[in-house]
Amino acid sequence: MKSYTEYNFETKYTKIDPNVDLARDFFIPCMENAVSYDRITGFFGSTVYIVIWDALKSFVSNGAKMRILCSPKISDEDRTAINQGFAAIDSPILVKSMRDEIEDMFKDPNLQFPSRILSCLIATGVIEIKLVTTDYEDIPLNYRIMFHDKVGIFTDSNGNVVSFSGSMNETYNGLSSDGNSETISVNESWDPGRDGARTVDFKSQFETIWGGHVSKIKVHSLPSEIKEVFRKYSSLSKLPELLDEIKVHSSKKSSESYVVGTYSLKSHQIRAVKNWFSNNRMGVLKQATGSGKTVSGMYCIQDSLNRGEVPLLLVPSRDLQIQWRDELVKTFGESIDLLLCGGISTSAVWASKLTPWTVSGDGKKAVLAVLKTASSPQFINALYQGDHIFMLADEVHRLGSSKYRSVLSIKIGARLGLSATPERFGDEEGTAAIFSFFGPIVDTFSLKDALDAKRLTPYYYHPYVAHLTDSELTEWNKLTKKILNAMNKSTSDDVLNDENVKNLLITRSRIAKNARNKIPLAVKIIKERYQSNQRWLIYCDNIVQLNELWTILDSLHYPVTKYYSSMEGDRVSTLEDFNRHGGIILSIKCLDEGVDIPSVSHALIIASSQNPREFIQRRGRVLRLSDDKLSSTICDIIITPNRADPDTIKTVSLIESELARATEFGKWAINKDSCIVDLQLIALQFDINIDIVRSSGIEEEVDL
Repeated sequence: MKSYTEYNFETKYTKIDPNVDLARDFFIPCMENAVSYDRITGFFGSTVYIVIWDALKSFVSNGAKMRILCSPKISDEDRTAINQGFAAIDSPILVKSMRDEIEDMFKDPNLQFPSRILSCLIATGVIEIKLVTTDYEDIPLNYRIMFHDKVGIFTDSNGNVVSFSGSMNETYNGLSSDGNSETISVNESWDPGRDGARTVDFKSQFETIWGGHVSKIKVHSLPSEIKEVFRKYSSLSKLPELLDEIKVHSSKKSSESYVVGTYSLKSHQIRAVKNWFSNNRMGVLKQATGSGKTVSGMYCIQDSLNRGEVPLLLVPSRDLQIQWRDELVKTFGESIDLLLCGGISTSAVWASKLTPWTVSGDGKKAVLAVLKTASSPQFINALYQGDHIFMLADEVHRLGSSKYRSVLSIKIGARLGLSATPERFGDEEGTAAIFSFFGPIVDTFSLKDALDAKRLTPYYYHPYVAHLTDSELTEWNKLTKKILNAMNKSTSDDVLNDENVKNLLITRSRIAKNARNKIPLAVKIIKERYQSNQRWLIYCDNIVQLNELWTILDSLHYPVTKYYSSMEGDRVSTLEDFNRHGGIILSIKCLDEGVDIPSVSHALIIASSQNPREFIQRRGRVLRLSDDKLSSTICDIIITPNRADPDTIKTVSLIESELARATEFGKWAINKDSCIVDLQLIALQFDINIDIVRSSGIEEEVDL
């Protein structure tokens, strides 16, 4: 073993620096030469051993021990109950949750090997895990800060200590080069200044917490049933044999992997791209938000560049243009030249370049265009069309709109569409145009698939009911009569595409979206549920509704900010600040499609259209994985009329659409049994069969 003093550790390591490999440069050298490793972390997963396998064998050979303080995967409600003494950490519900988590690891082919190692390490006493529950609002500030920042303490055989703190969790995403963006600060005990003092403080605080000597922090040993599960799996293997398998397993995994940049494709992504290649590089991937469509698309872009083609990437918004630009730069670096069209680039910049840029491919050039620009005559006429153009359309359902359908006239070669919901609701013509151009759906990865594969965060769903006012109900009924008359007079084969019918439906839907009782109910929900360590995303219908709610919440001193397409200030900085500090962000539609905000813990849906795509996309925003999230929570305001209204029959479509959305949200929620019962009670009030309700609505096109 080497002494830690022989290494020149940096004062910090950040994955933002492309030359930094957190595992190679810091974590592995510390593990290889440790006799002990103490760790406070938000979460801990067996997948970390995929990254540190080589160091792990040395760690075990040293006779080293690892002690881990981490959070159990429980909901806010369960954590509160434990802290209040209403439930024990070894209660049947919590034990079942932990046991299911372990069993799922062993069912996943990609996790079986590291999970067997974890079981043996626990069973043989190399690793000891204690679970921590705490109410962050009540614990002393110094412990709260340390717990939030996460701390690791390595000690070598000479008693030298290297400690680190930062946002990194002990998971694959936390440590690997293709995982989350992380930064850690490093301290050395032999430093005579503040670094040395800090390592002493960290060691002392760890021992104090480990021993259960901090009030408001509860430390629990692993429940006996959970230890028994680990013992069961450890009996299937012997640790020395597993450690000897590491090299073989690692090289085998590497040789079989699909890689693009720093990303290794997951099994469902590999299946998707294989299906696309098998269909002559044509088709649509229908994959849930958060399942990694961007990575699948990036792999296909890499293939296109290798063929000497010109990838043409189409996105619906400026925000997604920025997100794709950053991903392309991260993945391909200087090996790709990117021409931005629309969005953050004016026509004065791109118009003269587009033709020579796309005359022929050289495996280096690509075009990233916002859909509004790409569908313009100026863009289409300047684009040098042909089989050498590979088109990738993110949120491909948008291309079926009559507003953007001109893009589907472009003559190209290979093509790929990405969307969680590629079909256009109530628009058979637009849907047919998409699939006629791109080809069929070649792979589907549903929300349930994503939840089962741990690609999305489990969530709670809480529906709240608000009633239409008398005047709103009267206006709704008047418009319903007009809609029925317009439908009867329509000569269109598809009455929903009749412009008069469509406009009346949109006007009527806005009554429900902007119902007066929504704002006071939203404020009530915030008062009851919002906590300072959370990140809330609230969906409003329009700027008037957004400003009204903002004014109230701001007057109540909540940390609230706005995010919409025409807002003043830097939208990117707004999201970055929200990710760092939390709070409440009010949005309209521009966060619906594709924008990645994984830190969001709660969503409150004040206004939702009757189009299933909108609420599916919004659910996806809050379910994205983040190391600091155990679960997500969705609060949804459902609008119904007053049951006493004699003209209730005219509002049945409203109730059915609201219940259809709520049922879709509820059926995959953690608390699905209780929330479905609540929805059934609402349905019974109006003599509606909740099992057969369907959404009724139309596509509303907006520029994001």
